[in-house]
Amino acid sequence: MDSPQTFWDLFRGSWRKLIPEYKPSWNDPRKWTSHWTELIKQAAEASCHGLAAKLGKEVQVGREGYGRLDVHAICTKSGELFVAFESELAPWGRKGDWRQEFRSLCERRATLSVLSGTFTPGAGYQCTTFLQQKIQHLAAPYGSGDFCLIFGPGPFDSDPDQAWLAYSLGPDMRLRHLTSAKPLRPVYILQDREDIEE
Repeated sequence: MDSPQTFWDLFRGSWRKLIPEYKPSWNDPRKWTSHWTELIKQAAEASCHGLAAKLGKEVQVGREGYGRLDVHAICTKSGELFVAFESELAPWGRKGDWRQEFRSLCERRATLSVLSGTFTPGAGYQCTTFLQQKIQHLAAPYGSGDFCLIFGPGPFDSDPDQAWLAYSLGPDMRLRHLTSAKPLRPVYILQDREDIEE
């Protein structure tokens, strides 16, 4: 089983179903960061459970544990880190961007490491090239296991037609594009332009 692709499918599906809960706050700049961070973490938790079920594993899912990971899943039998998940809404170049989270994930031994981040609105067409260049320059050691990167525009409503993109990252530090049965465009769902089902 391709764990990055499976996690992306589960994450996308979970996120699509959670987005409508955030309609009251999605265009309030005072609530945007906290609410969307919470939504992403909820989608990650559901995806950890879903991936474990597909692989026949029992896991304990939590937050801010195991070295302060945003979300983590621990195998109950072995105690091993099954999923390490970090999220950062600040695009590259802004204070507190996703570089530290990427380095932190690279240093961990997990079956699957996942980073959710953002890029500057309007930059989606060059996301693959941009990420590949930035990751190469981080020169972080590559941990064990599979790696999944999930990126979209931040703030997402500044580029509503841009779908979120996902990649797997191998030990050779090369990005491989993951497929989407239906593109994830949060604004389309919030504006009832698209159904939550894939």
